[in-house]
Amino acid sequence: LTSGINWGLAVWVQIAKDIDHADEHSVTDFKDGLPYVGIAAVYVLFGFCDAIIQCWCYWLIGHLTSDSLKLSRYAGIYKFFQSGGAAVAWKLNGSNLQALVQLFINISFFLVSIPGPAAVCLRHLSI
Repeated sequence: LTSGINWGLAVWVQIAKDIDHADEHSVTDFKDGLPYVGIAAVYVLFGFCDAIIQCWCYWLIGHLTSDSLKLSRYAGIYKFFQSGGAAVAWKLNGSNLQALVQLFINISFFLVSIPGPAAVCLRHLSI
């Protein structure tokens, strides 16, 4: 739920600030007061959601087995996909895609990633 709210706020910031067409004089500065606080809060929420999702992933991995060899493999696979996602994000940022398109690509990746962990939770955990 928190991640969905965060993605919605990110879309709002992208559209409201028109980041693709912003020039140097229309950038929000910390001296601007309330507009800056709202945008900064969205970025803080991104960090909060990222930390929650990472903790949840490690918690989920820890509940799959008590064998340390398997857990280290699962953690390695998780870090592999996390690093792959960071590489894709870096490449998207360096491309000529509009910021809003990049945001919707990220949202799509997030939505596509939900069924896998959900299936693991339903199968391996008694939730």
